[in-house]
Amino acid sequence: MERDEEPLNGKHIHVTNRTQPWMGPAQIVTDKLTLYATYQVSAWVRVGAQAAGAPQNINVAVAVDSQWINGGQVLARDERWYEVGGAFRVEATPASRVMVYVQGPDAGVDLMV
Repeated sequence: MERDEEPLNGKHIHVTNRTQPWMGPAQIVTDKLTLYATYQVSAWVRVGAQAAGAPQNINVAVAVDSQWINGGQVLARDERWYEVGGAFRVEATPASRVMVYVQGPDAGVDLMV
């Protein structure tokens, strides 16, 4: 979903010096989950000027132990804020952890969440 209004105001995470597309902010949520419940996740994301107008794929992902699931994605075409979201469901007790994170854009492009 694209936001047509003025950019969001407030606090955000600004991830810089990224050397790989998967390097983005993450949060461990293991102790906050209930098995078999479906969770909706969303974030407002923005890319830095380094993208130079090249469309950037940004997605929200979930890692259950070492298995990754992409939850939803958005194609950011400029320096506006975009909403990315998805859903996930954990159906077995994780052996170690569950982590939600935002990944993309290309390496070297700043990511704001």
